[in-house]
Amino acid sequence: MLEETEKKLLEEMHRLPHRVGEGTDWFEAPNGYPWHANVLRVLQPSKYVEFGAHVGYSLLAAVYGADSLQEVAWADNESYVPESNRLAQENLTAYIQRTGRIVNFQYCGGVESLLEAEPESAFLAPFQNADVLFVDGEHRNEGSLRDMRLAKQLGAKVIMVDDATSNCDPDVIQSIRQFSQEEGCPFGIVPTYRGLAIFDFSILASEPSPVFTRLREAGVALIYPAVAHPIASSDKRADDRPLTASSLISPERLEALCSLLATAPEAGEVWECGVYQGGSALWLERARQGRPLRLFDTFQGHPVPDPLHDHPNHPAGRFSETSETRVRSLFAGCSDVHIYPGAIPDTFRGFESVRLSFVHLDMDLYASTRAALAFCWERLLPGGIIALDDYGTSDCPGVPVALHGFSERMGCLLEYAPTHLVYVRKPE
Repeated sequence: MLEETEKKLLEEMHRLPHRVGEGTDWFEAPNGYPWHANVLRVLQPSKYVEFGAHVGYSLLAAVYGADSLQEVAWADNESYVPESNRLAQENLTAYIQRTGRIVNFQYCGGVESLLEAEPESAFLAPFQNADVLFVDGEHRNEGSLRDMRLAKQLGAKVIMVDDATSNCDPDVIQSIRQFSQEEGCPFGIVPTYRGLAIFDFSILASEPSPVFTRLREAGVALIYPAVAHPIASSDKRADDRPLTASSLISPERLEALCSLLATAPEAGEVWECGVYQGGSALWLERARQGRPLRLFDTFQGHPVPDPLHDHPNHPAGRFSETSETRVRSLFAGCSDVHIYPGAIPDTFRGFESVRLSFVHLDMDLYASTRAALAFCWERLLPGGIIALDDYGTSDCPGVPVALHGFSERMGCLLEYAPTHLVYVRKPE
């Protein structure tokens, strides 16, 4: 019941428009668009173009975020014209009148008409050499790939692509990977609710990207270079026994977790730190293929958070509505499943010589995440994986801080499964 309630709340939060900003400088949009505004606030484009503006939420976020913006143009997908175009123009006009901003904007028809235009046509001028060109994919591989190729042909310096997570169509992330391979250009991921992929064509691929440097320096959660792991389908689970425990992690992310586990070494142990009510641990137990499973949690909620790195939404004692006894009952009859109550890293004592295949960290807080990364990495087998939940969520800022510091010290690559799941794999 808790899982269903949480899922409905999450869907409502991301679907319903709400006000962003204050005074006269505000706009209304569903959750996720503030992320868009934050990225453009860092990039500060003068010319911004969109393929697929729909009713104009992302256009509003761009104008709101980028004070330097002077020119805006967009082309829509045929299925959204003309009603969505009318709404987009009305929303932009109302915002500009309310704020007094001076921004020239124009709608230039469907994306298909751009494809049909002659290369030297004046019709293409509003779309050429954009500082940022945003592709809001058609939630299918062919349409997204077509629009990214067109954006590159039109000379866009930075290309951003929405819908890069499995909350949308997972084929979109495949089109992003294909485009990256075609152009020889790595991409970054800002792990918003829908996922925002970013390509920087303003420099040579062999040079450091100032775009990604600026985003990281501004505190934007970013995975670069991003390597997207495909998502497993539900039939990859080891069996069809019911998964009865509550989890705050969506089924898509749990499937991605099991997909990653399937690529980890067959030897070694599987660990989870941050068990809560045992929902994700049940999935790991189904997919572990005989490896020992060890589960670590306080079973009393969060320990004391770090005031510098952690969010006030995660006070000591949050998520205490669980119990060791209840979680143990979920694994009655399962062999080689072990549960350890207590704080991390204290509960790791005695496991110094263990060898690990796969570790799932879901603890929300900086100090425990940092300690677990350090301990587990030393004991991870070559090819082993540490996967982290909560990367990029606004109320868990300590997790990316801990992970970035760790990855820089260890020199390991952050990889991305298109479900907000981030992981590191030990070199073989």
